[in-house]
Amino acid sequence: MKQYLTIVRPLNCLFIALAVLTGGLLNAAGIEDCIALLFAVIAAVLIAAGGYVINDFYDLPTDIINKPHRILPRGLISPDRAYLLSMFLFVLGFSLSFFTANLWAIIIAIVNSLLLYFYAKYFKRVILLGNLIVSYSAASAFLFGAVVCENLSNMLPIILFTFLYTLVREIIKDAEDINGDTRVGIKTLATVFGIKKAVIFSLFPAMLLIAALLGSFNYQLISKPFFHTVLLAYTIPLIVIYLRLFTKLTIAKLMEASLMIKLHMLLLLIVLIII
Repeated sequence: MKQYLTIVRPLNCLFIALAVLTGGLLNAAGIEDCIALLFAVIAAVLIAAGGYVINDFYDLPTDIINKPHRILPRGLISPDRAYLLSMFLFVLGFSLSFFTANLWAIIIAIVNSLLLYFYAKYFKRVILLGNLIVSYSAASAFLFGAVVCENLSNMLPIILFTFLYTLVREIIKDAEDINGDTRVGIKTLATVFGIKKAVIFSLFPAMLLIAALLGSFNYQLISKPFFHTVLLAYTIPLIVIYLRLFTKLTIAKLMEASLMIKLHMLLLLIVLIII
């Protein structure tokens, strides 16, 4: 049973659940239908979990090289069972989205299920497109909660920030996976241009995020406490991450940076909820 819990990435699913709740509740005047939001959380988590499993299914050849410790390379779950599990999670998640009684939420559930499937099967192998799809998927968790609770105007800056920060992590994560990706012919920024140039390229969405933060504050889309909190909580850890990377650009450092960014995103989300 442990292997089934591990393959759906419980830490990532926790982030998805918190993101949907934040999208629905942050700065909202109130919520009329708690049941709809609850179904939105469950549906989003199930669809995301299906995405993680189908990704592992199609990533098996590269994971044997890059991540042999994962569930499928170790043979703890058969590929056929993993595929069936992902389909079950997608269908169940999509079905539960109907209980939100929100057309936009249902559309997002359909789009995300299809995108995650075709990302794993095809789009992941297209340079930069796969990164953009994953970044959208992460940001869409906030979007999902926001449309269910009609809280979109409050959440637009956070949706944009999440998209850009996830894009940073995805580019670094691809650099981490360069060995396996090169062997099976997957085109990423790292395999095409090299690790160093890929990491340098990841600085662009990082700087865009700061520009978006400044622009949102300038046009009074976010509050002053929110602006200062995110600016400090985002920029300082990211500077540390890049300093460590450029001091010694190795696969181990890239793995460390990818993990640090994931934990930082979760911590940043908790900080945003508190303030």
